[in-house]
Amino acid sequence: MTDDKKVAVLLKDFEALRSEIRMYIQQYTPKFSIFSAFVLSLLFVSDQYNSMYGYLILLVPFTIIAISLLTAAQAYLLNIAASRVSRIEQMINRFAEPSILMEWESRMTPNLVFPLFIGLPVRNRKRTLYVLNPVVLSVASIVLVILPIFIYSTIKSYWYLNLYYYRSYAIGYVVLVGLLCLIAIAAAVSFFVLGTVLRRIAWNKIDPIESLY
Repeated sequence: MTDDKKVAVLLKDFEALRSEIRMYIQQYTPKFSIFSAFVLSLLFVSDQYNSMYGYLILLVPFTIIAISLLTAAQAYLLNIAASRVSRIEQMINRFAEPSILMEWESRMTPNLVFPLFIGLPVRNRKRTLYVLNPVVLSVASIVLVILPIFIYSTIKSYWYLNLYYYRSYAIGYVVLVGLLCLIAIAAAVSFFVLGTVLRRIAWNKIDPIESLY
């Protein structure tokens, strides 16, 4: 296979993966809108009609955890696709040496998206300016907004189960929510960890076909 044909195949794969990445990103906004409306509806109905529909509050913590895990799963798939795009960019650049034709996923993203602190070289100065990653600030803000709702719904669920059923049910509920919450936190943290690790993997050892390029 000639170099031109190899590049054509890689570009086709590149475009397909970029479309998949855009699809995942576009799903975030409507997903959070539906999630917010559902959680707020549960809170309103359970508060206004506590005697009849008070049990709906039990669903709020699980809904928050479920959407967190779903988001983490989509972030993982996005990371996998982005790491493959990065690899394709590196292979195409290899054909174009010494020029660098593509660098977004292979050079820009690892340095500007996943690090906790972003190092920005200052023009005409021999120093680097480090700033806190805006993505981290955004995630922290979302957590600070959701956390009071999560804590409130968990405490109220405990009171509801303790009042209308058994205390053992209430304790078991809180323990289950706590365990699932820890899993969700671990999954969320892995987004930034995987973003760095996936770009250091020797893909040619996982997929021998890549050695042909």
